[in-house]
Amino acid sequence: MKRIFLLVLTVIAIASISPAIAGLFAGYAGHPWGSDLHVIMKEFPGGTIGSSGTMVIYRQMQPTERIKQRMFGFMNNKLSAVSVTFEGNYVKKKGVDAVLAEHKIYYGEGKMDKSKAPHTVSYVWENASTRINFTYAPNHPEMCVVNYSAK
Repeated sequence: MKRIFLLVLTVIAIASISPAIAGLFAGYAGHPWGSDLHVIMKEFPGGTIGSSGTMVIYRQMQPTERIKQRMFGFMNNKLSAVSVTFEGNYVKKKGVDAVLAEHKIYYGEGKMDKSKAPHTVSYVWENASTRINFTYAPNHPEMCVVNYSAK
């Protein structure tokens, strides 16, 4: 009986300190993929609308001290991708390793990928519905970007 209690307690403790156990959220910041453009605009105000090919883009410039730019991509007015570019001074002050460590707390270790470009490093987390790609250039803190996309 004592062993079962300790096992249950251990599982609860691990689950409470490691959100990655629950898996990746199918969306961004509590909004699922397929959320309506107007819902996102209301939740994340102050942006501008544009387009890129067939995708509608809603862009916020400097929405927080940490974020230089946040872009939401919509297909048929439904959320399908988000790109977050971190403020270079924030990354420089905090350190890219610390910013990456925060993401690892939420999503797990991820897979490192150095194959795309010789001067950048990417960490990828994915499941059946979502792909998250954290990319940075070690010597350029202004190039720290996280892309969230529906699969």
